[in-house]
Amino acid sequence: MQDLKPMLEVSRDGTTPRKIVLTGDAFTVGRGSATFTPDLVLEDPSSWISRRHCIFTQAWGSWWIEDCGSRNGTFVRNGSDLRRLTEKTQLSSGDIVCITADADESGPTSTWELRLVDPSATQTIGGSLTRAHVPPVTEPCVRWDSDAMRVEVFGDGEPRVVELRKQGYDLIAYMAARNAEGSGEPVVCTIDELLEAVWGDPDEWDKYRPPTADNLRDLVLSVRKAIEPDASPPAILENQRGVGYKLHTAPD
Repeated sequence: MQDLKPMLEVSRDGTTPRKIVLTGDAFTVGRGSATFTPDLVLEDPSSWISRRHCIFTQAWGSWWIEDCGSRNGTFVRNGSDLRRLTEKTQLSSGDIVCITADADESGPTSTWELRLVDPSATQTIGGSLTRAHVPPVTEPCVRWDSDAMRVEVFGDGEPRVVELRKQGYDLIAYMAARNAEGSGEPVVCTIDELLEAVWGDPDEWDKYRPPTADNLRDLVLSVRKAIEPDASPPAILENQRGVGYKLHTAPD
């Protein structure tokens, strides 16, 4: 029966909620784009919602919510307490994820609400994912910390934090989010979707000098210099000939 499964009750500004069953270990939310369709597409004529806005993930018997670097943020309400997400956060059954659909100078004027209903009675045990829960890492990979904007590299001795330019962080953040949608397994990201993830909406590109696959290749090479124990052959950020790239990330 549907009512015995974890689900979201989705509404906007007090409308009658529609129920959406949460399936798998990851569930994405956003307005989508030509190259990406989230599991839940939210109507957004004013473009307040990001294409890939936030992601629900299931781990250790609980549901978690994480903002995907959205422009206007993701909020969680528990009773009268409303807070903006700054890190991956554990949800309790009944918590409401809030996403601004429209706003004016005084604040939000329209809001999407996604209420978690979990029959397994998820209990909040600390609010955020801590390193005590993270399995040991032995293979070459990276871990993306969206809150601290930090890339941690594993597999060549002691873990180390590397510095990247903004486009490098954008590349790692997007590919790490794609892996999270696939239960952590490396996902092959196409050249077109990576160009959009790093350089933004194609409609806003310079029509005389749009980003190309060569620009993406140069960015990948610069990131590899920072994260690979030996850039030839790459073990963390791999090329998928004629298709795109995949990134090996540490388990959450």
